[in-house]
Amino acid sequence: MPITINDFQNTCYDVALANGVQVSEQLYGTNNEHHFVKNGSTFRSHVVASPYPGLRRIEIIAGNDTVFLPYYQDQIASVRLTNAGPDFFITANMSGCALFIGRESPTNHLVVFHANSQIGSDKATMDAHAPSHQSMQALGAIDTLVATAKPNFPAMRLVCSLTKPTYLANVDQLTNSGGNFLGGTTIAGWRTGTTWEFWYQNWGQVNGTGGVRLLKARKFYEGP
Repeated sequence: MPITINDFQNTCYDVALANGVQVSEQLYGTNNEHHFVKNGSTFRSHVVASPYPGLRRIEIIAGNDTVFLPYYQDQIASVRLTNAGPDFFITANMSGCALFIGRESPTNHLVVFHANSQIGSDKATMDAHAPSHQSMQALGAIDTLVATAKPNFPAMRLVCSLTKPTYLANVDQLTNSGGNFLGGTTIAGWRTGTTWEFWYQNWGQVNGTGGVRLLKARKFYEGP
């Protein structure tokens, strides 16, 4: 069964799609860069041991209690959240991606996007900057991907964005070098009635001391 908000505030999780589990998608865009998870696609999430000490893993398997949004390098994925399906949402691990939320009219259904760009993210560059660093070229490429995907939802307007400079800003206070941070960010959402509540958590090891631990959990959107 899905984790709760209280679980998310107190335990750090990574996310993995179980071997053999398929995501049903419709491809859009000139180069098939937009992966839309088809309406009604559902999964089941359960917590298992992670291969990384200090973490638990949310594993995505076949079922019907979870909406899962995957990740694609230098591409964008999207999924529609309605009031008739599961009341738990989870997306793939984030370390440099961006998440966007749009609201459709007049249904008030939400559309969630997970966009990625690898521009300027080589190890030497990342090690030399703060953990939240992301190149302007990468941020621009992510914005372009979102602009490419938006026409597939003509009655939607964006209501929230969460990018690396925001969700890893907390880690900047712990170390000034990306090379001293080994970890990631997990994003999840919960529906109550017609309202979704979205949280992110940072987890990892900082400055090579201690094990992987929960660094911060924060709510960043509630609506519609």
